Amino acid sequence: SGPLTDEIAYRLSGSWHKMDGWMENPAGDDLNAVQDWNARGKLLWAPTDELSVLLTGSHVDRDTSCCAADATQTTAITGELARQGLPPINKNDAFDWENAVNLDSDFQLEADAVSIKLDYELPMAALTSLSAWNQYDYHMDTDGDRSVLDVLGVYDDKYSGEAWSQELRLTSELEGPLQYVAGLYGAHEENTR
Repeated sequence: SGPLTDEIAYRLSGSWHKMDGWMENPAGDDLNAVQDWNARGKLLWAPTDELSVLLTGSHVDRDTSCCAADATQTTAITGELARQGLPPINKNDAFDWENAVNLDSDFQLEADAVSIKLDYELPMAALTSLSAWNQYDYHMDTDGDRSVLDVLGVYDDKYSGEAWSQELRLTSELEGPLQYVAGLYGAHEENTR
């Protein structure tokens, strides 16, 4: 972060996270691995002592094999696994960090957001305008039966959404005990699954 000019400043931040899967899967890749990153930027413009405008943008990109769960299986399930010659599961230990599944858990997300905040100092009040927009898309796969049997699986379950909002707020800066806040707020959101 730092100044660009006497009136403009910036800040950039981000993170990157990578982790190998920690739940063993004898039938395939280890589960609950993580690989994601995000970035956020801010640009502040303050041309006068009374006016400031803050532009903020962010992006998130997530690719994980989340959220695989350990499970306790019934004798019927372990017997069917043995009958079909499939990898067995320790049916009595739901906390051994091992589960054999035929469908990898998968979660992939991309999301973006932008906002503009305007603050203006009036003689006896502060005016704030906050405009915001965000959108996301993600899909996931989940092995609902927690085994290599092809009984219950969720394949490519897709979600998406987009939203915007606008807020106007007037906050008093009066002398004395009486103060007020007045404002308007509107929002619109669409989600699809």
